[in-house]
Amino acid sequence: MRAIIKRSKVGGKVRAPPSKSQAIRLIFYSLLSKVEIEDMPDSEDIKDAIDAVTALGVKMEGRELIPPPSPYVKENYVKFRGSATTLRFFIPIVASIGGEIVIDADYPLRDRPIRRIVEALSTKGVSFSSHSLPVKLSGKIKDDIVEIPGDESSQYVSGLIYGMIMKGGGKIIINLQSLPHLILK
Repeated sequence: MRAIIKRSKVGGKVRAPPSKSQAIRLIFYSLLSKVEIEDMPDSEDIKDAIDAVTALGVKMEGRELIPPPSPYVKENYVKFRGSATTLRFFIPIVASIGGEIVIDADYPLRDRPIRRIVEALSTKGVSFSSHSLPVKLSGKIKDDIVEIPGDESSQYVSGLIYGMIMKGGGKIIINLQSLPHLILK
């Protein structure tokens, strides 16, 4: 048997399903630059992310999210429905901007741990009323270096990245000693 295989071109378009995870990150990016999101997933988590950035001065016009000249804590209270991602981005961003806000959530988000970010930022000029929700956050990160354990959530690191950009720069040290299964090459 003999087969002849010739090159061919494959073409077409693939439409990826809307990604809630990617949409949340783009929504937070609106604190830095104008963002337009087409086919935004309709979910409680997306609504939480939009509530978070609008509490920091972002305006929503249709599909566009327009940043303020400088993000600021516009609201003194925000209550999330259930988005742990939004919560974990929001805390370090607010701490980087500076201000005072009470953060609350519906159950079961109230049961999610926030101890690691509270401990990491409490020595940097930010005060917290507790290690769980609801929590009153006040102050501003006064240092350009934040060290955080990597065992609770990498989303805190993502929030710190956004926050450090808004602060004008900084260094994030992630303690990976608590992750013995992590292999770095």
